[in-house]
Amino acid sequence: MGLILGKIFSVLVIIGIGYGANKINVLPSEIEPHLNKMLFTIIIPGMLFSTITTKELDPELSDMTLTTLLYGVVMYLVFIVVGLILVKILFRNTPEIEPGVYVCSFSSFNTALIGFPIINSLFGSDALFLLVIINLIMTIYVFVFMPMVMNMGKPRDPNAPRLTPWGFVKLFFKSLWSPSPVCVFIATGMLFLGLRFPGPIEECMTYIGNASTVISMLIVGIQLGRSNIREVFKKYKEVIYYAIKVILMPVICFFIINPLPIPTEVKVALLFTSTLPSGVTPAPLASSHGHDPAPAAEGIVITCIISLATMSLGALFLSGYYHL
Repeated sequence: MGLILGKIFSVLVIIGIGYGANKINVLPSEIEPHLNKMLFTIIIPGMLFSTITTKELDPELSDMTLTTLLYGVVMYLVFIVVGLILVKILFRNTPEIEPGVYVCSFSSFNTALIGFPIINSLFGSDALFLLVIINLIMTIYVFVFMPMVMNMGKPRDPNAPRLTPWGFVKLFFKSLWSPSPVCVFIATGMLFLGLRFPGPIEECMTYIGNASTVISMLIVGIQLGRSNIREVFKKYKEVIYYAIKVILMPVICFFIINPLPIPTEVKVALLFTSTLPSGVTPAPLASSHGHDPAPAAEGIVITCIISLATMSLGALFLSGYYHL
């Protein structure tokens, strides 16, 4: 428990350093795209390779992978349904909003930027490997199905082109063509074939991957530093909506997932995912598809701040309850 507390404290301090450095212009907002690019094209791939290729493939790992895929899909579906119900309840007197954008933000998780480094630091490589599987589900959901979810509650444009089956297939494979999924597929292939990098390269990958926590938490601090937090938190309906996502939903997920006859590592990966803030992708995705990105952008700020507490408390609870 003390070890977990120390790691959580370190993560929060690094976020605070990023926030303060942004405010005094040591790490200006303009540097964030470059840090993001370095994180997702160099550092996270290094972490993925060092995590996956160093594992030993056995029936237990294969079973955990398939179980995580199955229950991960179910969890996303639950968050979509609950998010839609809450929109209908909280915003029933504001018909001008776009329910689909709220639902997409509610049902997305910042698994790569925040989830990977934190779960690796707190729970180790097994939990990280399973979170990588959950992130693959997230990638397919974001780029293939999320544009459809965004149209929920919005009248269909009769002039809009319909997605053909072949177009759907192309969109599906295009969603997987980014550094993280490609690295996962290559590393998983190496795992199944029993291949490993030579010792010096493997050690180099580990060093690169170890930088993920510092860089990603600095980015989170920069994002918070550039946001008008006070104005965002004046929108009480949005605050309630996103607070339910990162406070109430993890509790509900625990009571649903804990009794299931599945490995503890899978439970931890799924439950920790439920405490994560909204993903950053829905906002630009909404804008590119002609939707209002504001609800998704506000969701990032609100859930990121609240989840600093929910992730910390969730990690402490999981480590104590499951004796990790």
